[in-house]
Amino acid sequence: MDYVNGSIANGFIPAINLFVTSRCNMRCRFCFGSCQMQSQLTPTKRRLVLADVIRQCHDAGIEKITFVGGEPLLFDGLDQVIQLAHSFGLTTCVVSNGALATKQWLDVISPVLDWVGFSIDSLSIQTNRLIGRVSKGQPLTQAHYMRLVDWGHQAGIRLKLNTTVCQWNHTEDMAWFYRRSAPERLKFFQALTVEGVNDAQSHSFSVSNEQFTAFVMRHTEQGLNAIAESSTDMVGSYLMVSPDGRFFDNTTCCILFSPVALAFAIIPGGIASCKIRWAHWRLP
Repeated sequence: MDYVNGSIANGFIPAINLFVTSRCNMRCRFCFGSCQMQSQLTPTKRRLVLADVIRQCHDAGIEKITFVGGEPLLFDGLDQVIQLAHSFGLTTCVVSNGALATKQWLDVISPVLDWVGFSIDSLSIQTNRLIGRVSKGQPLTQAHYMRLVDWGHQAGIRLKLNTTVCQWNHTEDMAWFYRRSAPERLKFFQALTVEGVNDAQSHSFSVSNEQFTAFVMRHTEQGLNAIAESSTDMVGSYLMVSPDGRFFDNTTCCILFSPVALAFAIIPGGIASCKIRWAHWRLP
């Protein structure tokens, strides 16, 4: 269920999520981002593979690449792959937990980074500790998140905020923070259970459809424009490529295709058949 001002909305853009690393500096209890993605490639080889994936994406008609992880800022080749994607005319986006992002990095990368997304689940130190949004032993704070969004705006990068709704934050009201942050895209995810990855803890983090909907409506009824994705919506709805250049999906975290070129060739209906959303990602 996708809510925009409380109504159903669907769109499409050829886009892909490229996992540049499975490493992360946090241990969020609902995370499935590291599922079977431990790359055996050397750092040099991985950069070459990722560069080849970007080229193939461009050739296949992909228009937007979102660099994710793990925590993408832990990948020391991140700036180079963003630059390469930009050079092909692709819309570029990085989604980060924000712990390692600095004003200097955002300023430097801004000429080639179109969007930055920050995953912000709570403004409460206690809640962030329960979720696992902890870096170097310290949960992220409201003040840190406010600095992040300010730095993004100051750098001239379009801002997206993601919130995963789980057992520890589903009653929270962050409307004032979202309004202050003024993101161009605001997304709410229902915490997703992936068999064999995070299902052992799903009883502790998962929320019901009713709890998720209540969180969404609490914010959209205050005039916020938001897109919400239930756990059902998310399963199988994104094109995702692992750090070693293989397609995988989040239904079982199994590897689907290799290499990327072959995947583009044999996906039924081509890339247009994948449920990638929001034509309004397209740059003017």
